[in-house]
Amino acid sequence: MVDHKPSAVASAVGGSGGKPGRCCASVAGPQADDTRALAIALGTTRSTINALRTPMNREKTARTTANALRTAHTTAKRAQGAACSHGPVRLSLRAGSVGRRLHKKCLQNGSQSRGYSACFTLKQRGPESVRGFTLAEILVSVGVLVLLVLLFTQLLNSAATITILGLKRMDADAEARQVFDRMALDFAQMVKRTDVDYYVKQTLQQQGNDQIAFYSAAPGYYTASAATPTPTATPTNATKSPVSLVAYRVNSNPASASYNKLERLGKGLVWNGVSTTNTPAVFLPLTISNTWCQATITGTPSPTCTGTPDPNYEVIGPHVIRFEYFYKVTNGFLTDCVPGPNCSVNGWRGVAAIVVDIAVIDPKSKVLLDTVDPTGAQLSRLNGADGSVPLLQDFTTDPRPGKFITLWQNKLNAINTLPRQVLSGIRVYERYFYLNQ
Repeated sequence: MVDHKPSAVASAVGGSGGKPGRCCASVAGPQADDTRALAIALGTTRSTINALRTPMNREKTARTTANALRTAHTTAKRAQGAACSHGPVRLSLRAGSVGRRLHKKCLQNGSQSRGYSACFTLKQRGPESVRGFTLAEILVSVGVLVLLVLLFTQLLNSAATITILGLKRMDADAEARQVFDRMALDFAQMVKRTDVDYYVKQTLQQQGNDQIAFYSAAPGYYTASAATPTPTATPTNATKSPVSLVAYRVNSNPASASYNKLERLGKGLVWNGVSTTNTPAVFLPLTISNTWCQATITGTPSPTCTGTPDPNYEVIGPHVIRFEYFYKVTNGFLTDCVPGPNCSVNGWRGVAAIVVDIAVIDPKSKVLLDTVDPTGAQLSRLNGADGSVPLLQDFTTDPRPGKFITLWQNKLNAINTLPRQVLSGIRVYERYFYLNQ
């Protein structure tokens, strides 16, 4: 009896036992038919196993490559965290041999293996971590930047204003210091005798800017003639005396280049009797005003003194617009009269110090003042150069030290006809020059 059921091997390879007649007709005998069937079955099984092994190998390869990439990524992150603090290190799939191999494997495998999902996840991780700024973030950043720029601009403007004010004050302080130092040398070497003349103010004698002239041992300038600027007989060293005629004034001649500027006269004198051209120091009853009239006026020409300006005058305070002085007597009071009968100059022994007050305008404020007041009318009102009572008033007897300079400052603060920038550039100074008895 013949069994027509297919064998296990034939079922495994999808073969069919067929009909008995057909199967037996193509085989020489039963043994040969069994051997051929077994060989076919074995070949088919090997092909099946190889076909199944290929996806497994691909999956294993992709898994191994993904594990290697994870290990490299973890190692890179640890190395970056230990080396710097600029953010996480991103591993590019296209950088390095491992990345290139993984990218190639992903392209070869396609969607047939699990490795493709790992590759796809790693490829999408880079662009998400380096995304750009949003519009809201940009607007906030720009707003903060604009605010910082505005604050910095305000800070810069304030610093510039403070710096300019400081520089203006330094300019005025430097000029006032220079003037006071020169006066200190002249007053310290003043000739204090009862038989020589002094041109100093007495009670209410000088209105507006004051003027002073006296003999001093400070060196002076020598010219050939006091009457004319043209040299006629130049003094020799043997004829030059150690005595000079020193004077201070604020020039009041509008036609002069030194108008409203503090000038100093340092006229060198010769010994008595050595020259008929150059006038020596004179003794009473000869006076300074009668001998050198230009030393006792505020400008040339003058109704009482005509001729050319004295060439020995020099500008010592180009921005000193007000000059006032008075005396501190030995009992501590302040007065504008030298102690003695009718404010006699022979009372120098009763004078402890000469007190000088000046008003200085810094160069920048002077330029602004010339712009808003080109005729100089406002400045003439301040120091009385126009003949009226000056806004910066004359000294009157006051026993309180420091009161007079405070009055000047209050007057400046009350002026409303000049810009505040100009008024803030006018500074007042006071110094006591104690005399050696």
